[in-house]
Amino acid sequence: MISKYEIVSLGDFVRPISLKNKIKEKIEVYSVTNSVGFKKSTEYFNKEVFSKDLSNYKVVTRNQFAYNPSRINVGSIDYYRFDDKGLVSPLYIIFEVAEEIYPEYLLRFLKSDWGDYQIGSNTEGAVRPSLKFKGLKKIEVPLPSYTEQKKISYLLIQVENLINERKKSLLTLDELLQSVFFDFFGDPVKNESLHSSRTINSLLSRIDS
Repeated sequence: MISKYEIVSLGDFVRPISLKNKIKEKIEVYSVTNSVGFKKSTEYFNKEVFSKDLSNYKVVTRNQFAYNPSRINVGSIDYYRFDDKGLVSPLYIIFEVAEEIYPEYLLRFLKSDWGDYQIGSNTEGAVRPSLKFKGLKKIEVPLPSYTEQKKISYLLIQVENLINERKKSLLTLDELLQSVFFDFFGDPVKNESLHSSRTINSLLSRIDS
């Protein structure tokens, strides 16, 4: 990887967290998805899929990262943005970063093509590859100043928002086009206006003749 910034090993800036809910506090259980990150488990699955006994579940707090070792390769990683504590499955790996790293910057890097490549390169297991914490520590990250990390993250968020807005606009235009088409010609499947139909081949043959 070539970068104008210093390349550092993530192992020098992260440490594992394994605090379990031994006193059985009533804390919300979360899943980490590849689309929205942390999401309440009951909302994601529309039902309660976690164990009744939450004493073995791991506690996650603000700005700590969590990921499923077997699903990080599809982007299932996020940092916790809420003030109240949360719980995640005992299978998850939780870690926190040193103060030199802006959490959003690291998240964006890990979800980038180069981050994804390094995740794949450091997974273990043939049948169900997983990224252990020791594999995570081997990942190399370009490290600009903290201020620059924040600026880069902000810029990426703005670009992502613009892309999403453009997608919504295109979807709206597509729906409008379909609506106009139906207004003029009706539903081509139902053909309520009894329009005559021709195959493309028949139309092309008339042009050739």
